[in-house]
Amino acid sequence: MLATCPRCGSRKFRLQKSRSWIDKLSEHLGTFRVRCLDCGFNYEKKWKLKDYFYAKCPRCLRMDLTYWSEQYYRAPLSVTWKIAFGAKRIRCEACRHNFSSFRMLRMKYKKPSERAAENNRAEPGAVSD
Repeated sequence: MLATCPRCGSRKFRLQKSRSWIDKLSEHLGTFRVRCLDCGFNYEKKWKLKDYFYAKCPRCLRMDLTYWSEQYYRAPLSVTWKIAFGAKRIRCEACRHNFSSFRMLRMKYKKPSERAAENNRAEPGAVSD
């Protein structure tokens, strides 16, 4: 599920920082303040209740995520502690952000070539006489 600007339809946006405790509470309940980078329009992105239980990228709010390895990335101490307590190592392929989360993955990222191969397998073949 991608956030798009209601005015121009762009997918380039920036999450606005929480200014008060009310903003922080609304973020925990699934409402994020967003600013479009193309037209400058401010709007709110609301998540469905079922999406609350799945991991999302803290930078771009995407939910098509994959995992990262400690071999290629040295995590900050806060991420390392979360991993020690059972959080998963998660990477957003769109913005290349590595983070950790205790939530489940909803969609695993697939490369465009993998998606094309999967679509070709799903299409029924032509019936020959």
